[in-house]
Parts: sequence; structure tokens; C-alpha cells
Amino acid sequence: DEDHLTLLKLSRKGRDKNILAGSIKLQAGDRIKLSCDLDNLMRLKNSKDFLIAPEEEVVMEGTTTKIKQVGKADENKTTVDPGEILLVEIMMLPGARFLEKTLKEVRTILANIATPIAIKRRQRRVFRTDRLLPYNINPTYLRVGDRILVEIEKEKISDLEVYDNIAILQQYETPTHSGYKRWLSMAILGGVVLLAASGVLNILSSAITGCLALLLTNCITLENVYKKINWSVIFLLAGMIPLGVAMHNTGADDWLTLKLLGLMHGQDSLISIGLLFLVTMLISGVVSNNATAIIMTPIAISLATGMDLPVKPYVLTVMFAANFSFFTPVGYQTNALIYSMGHYNFRHFLILGGVISMLLWIVGSFLLNSMIP
Repeated sequence: DEDHLTLLKLSRKGRDKNILAGSIKLQAGDRIKLSCDLDNLMRLKNSKDFLIAPEEEVVMEGTTTKIKQVGKADENKTTVDPGEILLVEIMMLPGARFLEKTLKEVRTILANIATPIAIKRRQRRVFRTDRLLPYNINPTYLRVGDRILVEIEKEKISDLEVYDNIAILQQYETPTHSGYKRWLSMAILGGVVLLAASGVLNILSSAITGCLALLLTNCITLENVYKKINWSVIFLLAGMIPLGVAMHNTGADDWLTLKLLGLMHGQDSLISIGLLFLVTMLISGVVSNNATAIIMTPIAISLATGMDLPVKPYVLTVMFAANFSFFTPVGYQTNALIYSMGHYNFRHFLILGGVISMLLWIVGSFLLNSMIP
């Protein structure tokens, strides 16, 4: 989920890189500093391609001790069952021993109890979002209100109570992945595709059946389903449909038809199709494509009839134009999903999507006009 993972800093061969984040290609041995959510942190931690960097050597109470690598068991102890490992979120209160210390120093203090792996802090980054952290960025020192995520065995939770002025906020079970359920999920996905492709079920029924199968086999839980749904996008799209209905109920669509007929009276078919294409595309930029089609199709039919021209090219104009609104993030469902998941601004859609929409408008108008004898 890239929406919750941001590359902040890159060190390569002992030197910090300060280049455009989008132009970086990671190499073996690179050290990166990330901002991410818990799910992505655990995905990286459990990946064979990444290691949460251990502190090589620290001095603790007059002895030299190796800090164990995060996620790995101590070599001198028996292997700990992954089910016995917890992730605990701890908040720093005024007077806490860990204040004004770095994560490395906290690892030293908690070496025999827990392994700190991340810091959570609400702060606004003042440097450009398309660049990495400045090379001379200061180390992160804990402040009041900061939260750290530590990995700890269940039986050692009580050992944290000896430290005053900290608050244990949440405990997360370390996720365990079953190989059996992984293959079962793939089989269900294949079944969904097969049912839809063979025509046994339509795509909607097939997808719903697959979701029910995943829930019944406990491959996914309702909690995770609700968590992964981007409700802002759902409500955004749901709000677009009533807007189209409101335009129809208030007579706005009839008013628009009369205005377009007045503009196109006596005009060449290329101009009428081009204008209809442009108006439909602009409306689809703020209203859903389905609602736009509902509004504009009767208008297109009225235009073609009033100008004594074939209806089909005008209906096709609405069909294509309603799906070519790439200049706003709300005009089409896919745009909204990309806007939500990626690090994009409205101007990205307006500039890049606007150019694409204009090209499609010009090409589409000529091609659709060629259908008129």
C-alpha cells in the first residue's frame, strides 16, 4: 500500500543521497529511512528482501553486547514462537526516561526486554515532498507525546512497568501467514476468474462469491475488510449519482439541451459532435460517468433528431466522452482510486490528464464525425 509508505532518506556506501525520490533505483546494501504504517512495517520486516538495520555494537553497563537483529531470536535462547511475540505501542509522558534519546539509545536501555523498531510522531515536513530528507538532518530525539513501537515477548510485558511516565497504548499480535491459506486464496481467485470468463456467473456475482469464500475460510476477516476499504472514495462516488438525479428532477438537463440546440443550429456536424463531446467530458469531470451518461444521452438524442442527423454517432459521443475525463480525480472511479493511493495533487490531474483529455477530444470528434454520411 504505497499510500502509507514514503521514502525519507537513502544512504549508499556510507554517503547520504539527496536526489529526487522518484528517480531512485535501490541497490543491494542501501540503507533507507521510511515513513510507513504498521501494516507496511510488518510487511517489510517479514520480507526476505529487507532487514531492519541492527545496531552493530553498543556499550551497556561496562560490557560490550551485540543487539539482536529485529525479528530474529537470540542465539543463546530457544526459538520463540511467533505467536508469543507482541508489538506494543508506547507513548512518552513528561518525565519519561527515554526523552531526548534516539531510537538507538532506547534499544540500548531495553536490550534485554524489548526491541524498539519505529517512532511515530505527528510533524509537518517543511522540505519539498518530492525530495528526500536533507543530508544534514538531525537524529530523531524522542519528545513528550511521541510513540515508539517495540517488539516484545508476551511474558516480558510486565517488565516495562518498571519504567515510569510511559503509557502502553496498544498491543498488536505479530501476524502469522499460513502457506495453506495463501494457496487457498489463489485458488479462490482463480475460481472467480474462471466463473466469470466461462459465463457461469456474471463478474459481480462471481466477485461476491469469491469474497464470501475468503470470509468463510478465514483467509480474510471482516475487520481487515473494513480497514482496507477507502470509505472516502466510496462516499465520493455515491455522492455523484444524486447530483445527476437532481439535475434531471430540476430540469437542468432540459435547459442544457435547449442551450446546446441554440448553439448548434445550422452548424456543421463536426462542430456539433465536438461541442457535445466537450460538454459531456467537462460534466463528467465533476459528476460520475454513469450520472453524466444518464444526463447527456437524452440530450444527444434530441440534438441528433433536431438536426436531422443519425442518432448513433451522438450517443457514441456521450459514451466515449463520459469516460475521458482524466483532468480531475473525481470524474472517474479509477481516477479517484489512483488519487487516493498515490501521492498526487489536483494539479497533476489537471495538467497531465487535461492534455490527454484534449487529445482524445480532438481525435474522437473527427472519428465520430466520420460515421455521419
